[in-house]
Amino acid sequence: MFFHPGYLFREPVKLNEFTSTHMQGVRFTPGFFDYGPLVGERGDTPPEAGFAGVRLHAPLNTPGKFDELAVFQGASYWRALGKGQRYGISSRGVAIDTGAEGMAEEFPSFREFWLRKPEQEDRMVQVLALLDGPSVTGAYAFVIQPGEDTVMTV
Repeated sequence: MFFHPGYLFREPVKLNEFTSTHMQGVRFTPGFFDYGPLVGERGDTPPEAGFAGVRLHAPLNTPGKFDELAVFQGASYWRALGKGQRYGISSRGVAIDTGAEGMAEEFPSFREFWLRKPEQEDRMVQVLALLDGPSVTGAYAFVIQPGEDTVMTV
């Protein structure tokens, strides 16, 4: 599921999908979202509004029912759930000069994600991410194994 930019999450991120044989960008399509009467037929949505993040789903609590598993949204934040859990605190990819006297804090952001399309037999999800900020750039690889205790290797 994709997050639409707006409110607190205005900075768009690029999303891509990949398999063992190909990679393709995920194009923003207004049809992915229900705008209701707010936008209607007026065409208020820019054709390339982009995405504010992504939510992943997996059959955590009931076989065959896809529950929320993980979210990547806002700066370098992510969070994940295990079976029967509710969200607590989020994790952050990096924060620079936090609490350093006389220094401005810096919170680089994820700019682009690559989501590996799982095969039917896969029991894990792979997400790659590019992080960028004024003084640091980083590449992240997340392997998420859903379950009673969801395990995320970063």
